[in-house]
Amino acid sequence: MPEKSNQPQPQRREPLLPNLLFNILLPIVLLRKGDDWFGWSPTYVLILALAFPLGYGIRDRIVNHRVNLFSIVGLVSILLTGVVGVLRLPPIWLALKEAAVPAVLGAAVLYSMKTRYPLVRTLIYNPQVIQVDKVEDHLKLKGSKAEFDKTLAHATYYLGASFFLSAVLNFVLARVVVRTHPAIDAAGYNQELASMYAWSYVVIVVPSMVVMMVALWVLIRGIRIHTGLTLEDVIQGGEPPIPDNKAEK
Repeated sequence: MPEKSNQPQPQRREPLLPNLLFNILLPIVLLRKGDDWFGWSPTYVLILALAFPLGYGIRDRIVNHRVNLFSIVGLVSILLTGVVGVLRLPPIWLALKEAAVPAVLGAAVLYSMKTRYPLVRTLIYNPQVIQVDKVEDHLKLKGSKAEFDKTLAHATYYLGASFFLSAVLNFVLARVVVRTHPAIDAAGYNQELASMYAWSYVVIVVPSMVVMMVALWVLIRGIRIHTGLTLEDVIQGGEPPIPDNKAEK
């Protein structure tokens, strides 16, 4: 019978899609449509929206024994959005809120470099997209792990820059489009808000995606330089990881 390994089991990676869905997307949809769907007051809708990132963060803490940065960002984002809506604050506060969320996420990306769970590994260097085990095996064979870690750091800077760019563009767009005070003309405010979100896909998402693609290109280029593997070799669905010679003995 094969001997049981005393090596600690690798920590389970949390999938990206549920992270985004429960911490950001669902709460935002609830804040915008919850009062129409349920007929609740904005305060109760805010509490329900906050329950998603809070619950997901607590679950991740219990299951994976770590702090989920996406949940923290989601809580901050939803809380700011709810406060602006419930208190009917002037448009400048909406602009500050729109800038604060990606700015916090960008800061979280950079801060995560100092932790055991850098967000670059969740967002672009993750096993759902790249055969991470295969890359790590080749890095060990070539003794180039330290050099590749520098590549990951460079990709992280670009990733953080994409969020900071989004923060600046969010602020400018909100100030240009939303000018009506919600306490004076709620219908006009909501119409301008809808226009802002419609324009955001062109004004914000496209430039930010370009910078994020640069981060991905830096990562793929680093993999090719430090392992000799091509994109086709490491993308999920490509060739399997190199076999462990110890397992054959």
